[in-house]
Amino acid sequence: MLKIYNIDLPKSVPMSSSASIVDDISVSILKRYHQVILESHVPIEVCRDSNCLFRAVSKCLRNTEEYYMHIHLLTLLELILNRSHYDYEHEAFVDHFNDDRLVFDRFDTVLKDIATEFSYCGMMALSGISAALNVPIQSYCPPAQGGYFLCEPLARLVRGRGVSQKKSAFIFMWTCSFIPLTTNAFTPNHFVVLHNKLKSPVVDLTFIFADDNHDDDLASATAAVACVGNDDEDDDTTAVADISNNGTVGYDEDEADDYDDDAVDKDGHFVSTEPDTLPGGKSLPLGRFLETEKVIEILQRTSVNDTLSEVPRGKKDDVYFVVQNENNKDRRAQGKRSQFWDDRGAWECNSTSRSYFLEENEKLRSVTYRQTKYCIQVRQNKKYVQVPVNPQPQAEDVLVLSRYYAKHKSGAGYEKTVSFMHSEKFPALAVHEFKGCCPELKHHAYVRTKPQVIDKIKEEVIVKKVGEIYSSNEDVLEGPSNRRQIYNIKARSQTKSQVIPKANFADQVSALEKLQHTMPFVNLIVRQYKKVPSVILYPEEQISHIKRFCCPPVTAESTVLGFDKTFNLSNVHVTVTVFTNALL
Repeated sequence: MLKIYNIDLPKSVPMSSSASIVDDISVSILKRYHQVILESHVPIEVCRDSNCLFRAVSKCLRNTEEYYMHIHLLTLLELILNRSHYDYEHEAFVDHFNDDRLVFDRFDTVLKDIATEFSYCGMMALSGISAALNVPIQSYCPPAQGGYFLCEPLARLVRGRGVSQKKSAFIFMWTCSFIPLTTNAFTPNHFVVLHNKLKSPVVDLTFIFADDNHDDDLASATAAVACVGNDDEDDDTTAVADISNNGTVGYDEDEADDYDDDAVDKDGHFVSTEPDTLPGGKSLPLGRFLETEKVIEILQRTSVNDTLSEVPRGKKDDVYFVVQNENNKDRRAQGKRSQFWDDRGAWECNSTSRSYFLEENEKLRSVTYRQTKYCIQVRQNKKYVQVPVNPQPQAEDVLVLSRYYAKHKSGAGYEKTVSFMHSEKFPALAVHEFKGCCPELKHHAYVRTKPQVIDKIKEEVIVKKVGEIYSSNEDVLEGPSNRRQIYNIKARSQTKSQVIPKANFADQVSALEKLQHTMPFVNLIVRQYKKVPSVILYPEEQISHIKRFCCPPVTAESTVLGFDKTFNLSNVHVTVTVFTNALL
């Protein structure tokens, strides 16, 4: 189909570092594990949505991440058409890595991950991308603790099926979605582009551990830097540099510190990328939702005295607020739903997710709750399984984070999340995040009424009239929207107070059939296939009046026979005939 409709990636566009954002998390990781890399390369930010590998490829090839789904498709087709190169259980399996330290998932799992957006992809996907695009890919992972088994297998030149070229045009760095709390907490779960800022040949980074026992001490690591970017140079030319003390050879520590919050412009100067702090809140880093670890840190360390009582009114673009959440805590204790008020109009696509964590050695460990047990994900027999934690933690020791998500009804890409903890160890706070550019609200646009105003009206409708309630709340911002809102609240309150008989619609129709034999008013019950039963009610006297006042030619010219349909009268619709009775 791609060939028939001539669908292909656009022409290659060199990646522009001046239009890119430095990934400060990766910079911090490199400063901790491999500082010397920062002298010649800079990690470029890639969206953290579990499509990072394909986004990074699109960024390198076309200077934009928007073609990542096309690369998804090409890689998927490559794996389907050439299974023997990606299925280690295939009888004719061709291993392009030849490294026992690499553990691959089953072919159907790899295929499903690549076919599914927001899924994990690893070295097998890298091999598929290389073959699909016919380019070699340099994979790089910082030499962290346990480097021989964890990082060294990931630092290699990947050449997929049929790729003969030995020179990579770009480097992908295995990094982490958050800054590790401890030195041994580095877990590669994200890809960024490692851009060569010196315009020098692209390097092939591999690690050689001097100790035969593969000691994890970083001081024993060396980097073999192979120049592979110049056609004029020999492929085998290498320059070896010893790395000790975390790789500080010829490196300015003050210059490295600038990387934490700054990016590099086209002239090589540092420019700030930290967005301005908005009044009443704090800016979202890079215009994206906060990472889970950051949200938990905010909820744990923020004092109630430093928070807001509610989300302030006004335009909110790429900003978050820490708001007191005691009212919702009380509502949940009463079995009611949480209410998250703001003045940005109507939201839709609402959903709530829960995440479970255990705190171990100053690091949060993600767990799942399945069949009344807390489980962790481990790899067994080359696939991931859920294994119950032994011993099982107490409920109060498990940190539960709820994240409420919604999209703005305008469809302008404006989104929000509200995060809060279900733990007495944390203060009753919630983090309200607003991502994107807030759409302009017209003067007549819907604005949600505050929950406390609704609760107040519910109490007042019991003893006061609608007009009295409305006149006592004349504040446009802090009162009800209009009289209709009060009428609706009163109607719902009355409906809830009514005792509704426990009978379904079929029972009600059966009761009418019994009345048809004893009550002349029930004249006809009509049943039709795939239609709701209809009941015709009238006394014989009413039919005679219609004939008398509406049918004769003399009176018919001045008499109107009308039909008035009323919807949702209790559980049915009612159509009533109306005419003028001349005798009254």
